[in-house]
Amino acid sequence: MTIPKAAPDDSAHSFDDIRRERLLYGHDPVPGIVGVERAGDDRMVLYRATPDGNRTAEFDRFRPWLLAIRAEPWAAIRPEPTITRLSGDHDYRYLVAFDGWSSHRNAVQAAKQSNEPYFRIRPAVEQYLVLSGRTLFREMDYADLRRVQIDIETLGLDPTVEDAAVIAAVVRTSTGEEAFLINEGSEPDLLNRLTAWILEHDPDVIEGHNVFNFDFPYLVKRAERHGITLNWGRNGAPITVLEGSSRFKVAALSLPFTYVHVHGRHIVDTYQQIQRYDIGGRLSSYALKKVMAALYPEQQREVIPGEDIRGVWERGELDRLAAYNLAD
Repeated sequence: MTIPKAAPDDSAHSFDDIRRERLLYGHDPVPGIVGVERAGDDRMVLYRATPDGNRTAEFDRFRPWLLAIRAEPWAAIRPEPTITRLSGDHDYRYLVAFDGWSSHRNAVQAAKQSNEPYFRIRPAVEQYLVLSGRTLFREMDYADLRRVQIDIETLGLDPTVEDAAVIAAVVRTSTGEEAFLINEGSEPDLLNRLTAWILEHDPDVIEGHNVFNFDFPYLVKRAERHGITLNWGRNGAPITVLEGSSRFKVAALSLPFTYVHVHGRHIVDTYQQIQRYDIGGRLSSYALKKVMAALYPEQQREVIPGEDIRGVWERGELDRLAAYNLAD
């Protein structure tokens, strides 16, 4: 699907058509935004796809905001925010914009303590997109995205166990380029080669199955064990794994997961997506092999039971391991 271009201002488009499109897709027609991140207290960095397929970074002013019922309490804050009376007669009629994220955070804390009502969008990136009227992926086709799929094989399920090393990683781009990276006696070398591959291909989206709960936390823990960092972010930042559980929605359910952040890149976990797909509860398991067997029973693929991975590895059956890893 392509997010359409901004409607031209001509007689062929009614006012309602233009207004509807702006409400749906944003009023700022800047194309090709593939990522947005907060850069300091009052700036955002925008990663954009150029017509020739490259990626650029540019910065824009960011003013955190909230909606308020009354103007007076917010006008007393220092430094004083900009307060705009919105049209309409709804309760939250004042737009309060702050100079930076720290001022916004302090004002929100003060409002909580004084029970002053307000409405805000929590994530800074969402605040920026709403107020700026900009939209991710505008004028882009699905094929324009740089997508990478990843899967790892390990000698255990607990990354804190000494010999539970990452023994292989497979990565594949949406254009069909793939690499099977094997542990040739040095786990740090494998992790560094994987990082180099990610940075070279510079994906907008990283995809995998159960990568939030397993692959990413596992990779980070193993890297920490060796004193190295996985600097996968577009700004050179390491992968961030947040302690504790975040939650994602599946119909009426709110389910826990481990939140992972890679600066400037989106993460799509098919473990979550298949649960959203299966709201009728037809699948008996959301494990990848069970899902594939249920949805694509005609496909033949290499299968290695989890308890046999170590034996296959120790016997040096790398072709079999590669076929299994690539199928995942």
